[in-house]
This record gives sequence, structure tokens and C-alpha cells, in this order.
Amino acid sequence: HLAVELRNNFRSLHYMVVTGHTDRLGGDAYNEALSLERANTVRDLLVQQGLDRKLIRTAGMGKRQPVVSDCEGSRSTPALLQCLQPNRRVELDIAGEQ
Repeated sequence: HLAVELRNNFRSLHYMVVTGHTDRLGGDAYNEALSLERANTVRDLLVQQGLDRKLIRTAGMGKRQPVVSDCEGSRSTPALLQCLQPNRRVELDIAGEQ
């Protein structure tokens, strides 16, 4: 559990930013909403595991910050979905005292 690791590794947690990302398939509005939903889901899980909700901020980046950009094609094929998978992610930025 991430929350347990955070409590074990940080004496004090100042804040955390949870940022959701999507791949390039789909429209901008859809991807913006989906990326924020991903971040909010992770936040909610961390809160369920005992972290203070007030310390967790969420953001959705949509498809603006891909980690993989050399995937060919524009139709949603299994090969393209697999290639783009690393872009569908949530990143955590954590500030605290260890």
C-alpha cells in the first residue's frame, strides 16, 4: 500500500500532487475529464488508506505530456493501445520530511 509506505518513509507529509494523464486517442475534453478522474480515484484510495485529504491536490493533464510519442496509427487497434499504454498513467509529486 502506498499510504503505508508514505507513512513509513516520511516523518511529516506537507502535500502531494496527484496528476492524471491519458494517451492521445479521443477528444481533448474527454481526455481532460478522464485524466482528472484518474487522479481523483488515486486520491480517494489514498484517503481511504488514512492520508489526509486536505494534503492531496489533483490535476488532469489530458494528453499534453506523453512519455511515449512514437506510436504509429490513429485507429484504436490492440497494437496501438499497447504502444500508448505508458501514457495512461498517474504521477505523484510528494513533499515532506523524511
